[in-house]
Amino acid sequence: MNLNTVFDIFYQYQTAIVITIGLTLVFALNKYMDRKKKRYLFQILFLNFLLMCTEIISDRILTPDKEYIFIRITLYIIGFTLRPTLIMYFFLLINNAADHKFRLQFITPITLNVLVLLSAYFTPSTFSYVTDETGTHFVPGPLIYFPFLVCAGYLIMLAVETLKYFKNGGGRVAFAVGYTALLTILGEVIEAISPERRVICNMTMISTLIYFLILHFTSVLSRQDERARQLKLETMYSQIGHHFIFNALNSIYGLVDKDPQKAKKAIDYFSNYLRVNIDAIGKTGPIPVSEEIKHIESYTWIEKMRFEDNLEVEIDAKETNFCVPALSVQPLVENAIKHGIHKKLGKGKVTVRTYEAEDAYVIEVIDDGIGFDAKELMKKWEENQAAAQGRPVNPMDPSKREHVGLFNVKERLISEGVGDLTIESTPGEGTTARITIFKTA
Repeated sequence: MNLNTVFDIFYQYQTAIVITIGLTLVFALNKYMDRKKKRYLFQILFLNFLLMCTEIISDRILTPDKEYIFIRITLYIIGFTLRPTLIMYFFLLINNAADHKFRLQFITPITLNVLVLLSAYFTPSTFSYVTDETGTHFVPGPLIYFPFLVCAGYLIMLAVETLKYFKNGGGRVAFAVGYTALLTILGEVIEAISPERRVICNMTMISTLIYFLILHFTSVLSRQDERARQLKLETMYSQIGHHFIFNALNSIYGLVDKDPQKAKKAIDYFSNYLRVNIDAIGKTGPIPVSEEIKHIESYTWIEKMRFEDNLEVEIDAKETNFCVPALSVQPLVENAIKHGIHKKLGKGKVTVRTYEAEDAYVIEVIDDGIGFDAKELMKKWEENQAAAQGRPVNPMDPSKREHVGLFNVKERLISEGVGDLTIESTPGEGTTARITIFKTA
């Protein structure tokens, strides 16, 4: 085999070769893929590699001037055993519910196909190779169409299962399943009509690549959704900790006899506050900023009930025609009161204002509390980000609860691509927490 033949082989199978190498590395390094699906995809890569090798040996090495009858028959048997087996694995990728009994029935046609092909060693009823003065040639027998019928049967089953997948709502993966089935069927049909066109290896690898890409992106989106849900849980736990609930209920208890009407009002605000926090877990999209402001009013009313004249709250909402992620502003107000005003001697004030900038909507939470080192806080946020990579954080862990509201707001704004949070603070003077919501978001 000379260098030109090698180049011809690479040109014919370049798609299959490149994708096989790339996907093998990706599958080996991927830690998040379902183990069963990964095993099936690895087996598809291996079987397709074997099929490619049989085609190369048959077409490029065993030229007509070489006899090697036994090797030729063996390669043909391997090739037409691998084709339906590849289709079977694509079927199993779609149908995860197939039990062992079903798989045994599924394998039976392949077994019969192998037995029919093996008869070529003893009889020309399926196929044979004859040698004459022009070389060694393939001669089909009366049973030659049996392997094609087995492949056709599997292709029909694959097509039916794909239609079921679409009908049952396969989501993002439905496109990958349909495209995979279409390319696999197309490759088999082309080779059945024109055997000299070796396209099934390339088609199979393209199918596998498309399936993996959609599966991978679906997995990434799923992990992002899970992370967003976890952040909401952490924020909720940080806001309705047992200390806040106990203090609020204790304050309400003190009002029951002293001022029943105010106690009723306090219960109303407190129940609204708890309801909004709990409902936020199930919300997947942004909410109008006006709803977040109402939530802030409930929270600050309870805090003012507890601290009376020592806490002043001003809400200056000049712009409300935009949306924010749920529980994104109230944690900043809570942080201002808890870490800024409560630690200050005497009275303190928190101002919440919204306004429209040139390319964004801005929400500012300003307090005149004790302030802190903002650079040190952001350094801690970066350390927490690095430590949390790939590991869930337990929101009930007290060591993770400090500033969790600020950290989660910033992470959610960045991960959802809607904005950012910046902190400006001067010790002894106060803090400004600024949320920027992009207009293009």
